[in-house]
Formats: sequence, structure tokens, C-alpha cells
Amino acid sequence: MNRMNVIIGMFFGLKDLLLHPDAFFSGVTKEKVNLVPPLIIFGTGILFTLLPLVIALGYYSLTASLNLTNFGWVVTIRNWLCYYVLTPLITWGVMFLGAYGISRVLDGKGSLAATVQNIGYGMMPWAVSVIGTTIFSGILFFIAYILPSTIIVMEEVAPYGYGIFPYISLIILFWGWYLWILAIQHTHRFTFRKASAVSIVPVMIVIWLTIPVQAWTESLRMIVAGS
Repeated sequence: MNRMNVIIGMFFGLKDLLLHPDAFFSGVTKEKVNLVPPLIIFGTGILFTLLPLVIALGYYSLTASLNLTNFGWVVTIRNWLCYYVLTPLITWGVMFLGAYGISRVLDGKGSLAATVQNIGYGMMPWAVSVIGTTIFSGILFFIAYILPSTIIVMEEVAPYGYGIFPYISLIILFWGWYLWILAIQHTHRFTFRKASAVSIVPVMIVIWLTIPVQAWTESLRMIVAGS
């Protein structure tokens, strides 16, 4: 029962992170550091990142195993691991190291553990975007391989969905940036403006390091198209 209460409390806490992030960070910084919720967020994102690859490889192995060579699965797995598993890990690492280092220079009050935790909460937009992208790619996969082509024409559906991805990426970027600013603000007891200034350098480094993630859309297209 106690474990169930903890899980329920964690769920409602993460709901507040989505709906009332300022109040969420204000409250969480007053509690004991707990890395489990951020790790759940991160792990969920990784799980949904790998899910399309597992489904695609499973489908090809069961229905057209000879096509696995043409599918280029070795290269695909390598790219997937490099871009979509390593990249969010680097993002989290660069953000908490950069935020902590700069904050300490500016007389920040928070600990390294608290910074790791709260920057980890800022990975929520990434996890949400991964879940949404996986659901969308799953729908396209179903249309392309399960439904008769006369019901829904794949070539007519895919461009509209993928066409909005760049705009969604910008929304996710600024949403995550906002959460990181709040995390720095409350963790190190800064003003919002000072926390914003602290966040600029690590965020710019993250953007520079993760530009290859833009290949995400193309990789999904290749999986759906079977190329």
C-alpha cells in the first residue's frame, strides 16, 4: 500500500510539472533529492524511442526476413543508439553540469544532486515529444503495411504529419528551456532573469551537439517506407 501511495503521489507530482511547473519546482526543491522520478521520465523516453525500431525489425523478420539486409538494420540500430539514446543523455549531462558550474560561480545555493534531479525533470518535454512521435509513426506504419492502399493513401498522409515536425521541435525546445530555467531558479535561489542567463550557455551547447537529431524525421520515414 505504501508503495502504491508513492506511485500515485509521483504521478500527480509529474502532472503538476506539466500544468504548474513553477509551483512544482518550488515544492520539489524543499524536499529530499529523489532521482527516481527524473530517471522514470528519461527511461520512458528511451523506451518509446526504441519501440519503433523494435517493432519494425520484428515485422520485417516475421514477414520479409530477406528484406532485413535492404532495410539496413545494422546501420539503423547504430544511428538510433547514437542519436536517440546517447543524445538525450548528453543533453541531460551538459545541462546539469553547465547549470551547476555556472551557478556555483554566481554563488548558487543548490547542490549537484539537486541540480541533476531538477534538470532531469526538464527532460519531460523531450519524453512527451518522443511518445507523440512514436504514436504518430505507429499510425503511419499501420497505414503503410496493414491497411489496404485503397483506404488511405500513404503518400497523401505522411507529408502533412511530418511537415509540422519542425514547428513541434521548436515548441519542445522552448518548453524544455523554460523548465530548465525554472529548475535553475528554484534550485539555486536565483531570480528568473538570472536563471535565464545561466541557462543560455548550456542550452546553446546542447543545440550545437544535438543538431544531428534532426535526422529523427528522416529515420522514421525510412522505417515506414521500408528503405
